[in-house]
Amino acid sequence: MSYNTETTNVQFLNQAFLDKIDQGMTKEAGVAASAFVRQRLREDGITRKILPATPITAAELDRQLTEEPTVICEKEPDSVAATLPFLGRAPIRYWTTPRYPVTFQKITSDDFRKSKFELATYRTDIRTVLQENSVKDMQEQEDVGFYNNILSVATANSNVFTIAGGFTKTNLLAGVKKLIEKKLPVGCILMTQSMYNDLLSFPSTEVGSPAASELFRGQATLDNFFGYKIITTNKKDILPTNQAIAFAPPQFLGQFYELQGATVFLKAEMDIIEFQSYEAVGIGLGNVNGAVVLNF
Repeated sequence: MSYNTETTNVQFLNQAFLDKIDQGMTKEAGVAASAFVRQRLREDGITRKILPATPITAAELDRQLTEEPTVICEKEPDSVAATLPFLGRAPIRYWTTPRYPVTFQKITSDDFRKSKFELATYRTDIRTVLQENSVKDMQEQEDVGFYNNILSVATANSNVFTIAGGFTKTNLLAGVKKLIEKKLPVGCILMTQSMYNDLLSFPSTEVGSPAASELFRGQATLDNFFGYKIITTNKKDILPTNQAIAFAPPQFLGQFYELQGATVFLKAEMDIIEFQSYEAVGIGLGNVNGAVVLNF
């Protein structure tokens, strides 16, 4: 993780941030911090790399019998092809569209508190401190929830496969084939950084001499595998190191709605500055076969 070095601009920015709070402009300071947090959050989470978030407004919510915020999504109806003779017509078919709800949950970071006198000693942009503390926590909650739900849905629909023989090119392609056999395109493959390193160790006889040479010299990254996008994570506490997940593209998988983007709540009382980030997001999996879990 990189840190800003001491510069006049950083010191000025930190002082301006603290001055706003001293002058009772807590809302303005919170808005500035929220813009920074939202930008970083969109870059780092595993979930958002697989299923990009779509911001929505309250006007796009559907009313329910309960007060739970909900968006009703429609699944593509099954289509039936008809071969038409020149003097004939297709049979009449009245179709209906299955629907499913996407509900929302509030995710919050820890409630952080710090004396403004201690914050004044920082030579790192204070917004970076906010990001490092709050975004990590919300990302963790998003990714844990998404992984657990994907695993539950895949297990319930017999989409968890154990592939004998360890992690090899042939076995990885055989696992990806499990998704293709369901007549779905492959959007990306999620794996740990440890498994990705094993992928980099594939010999030139499997990845080709030019690719092997570039990877060895650090002049390239293996960001796709036979045309399949690779997403890596170091969160081995969430994703086991011997497991990969092949996902269909977002339009074949589901929705990720963001009713409230990551926002920083700031409160100042005497010299203590309290800050907490929160968001309201909802994920719906419209295709129970949109992900296959591969254990090597």
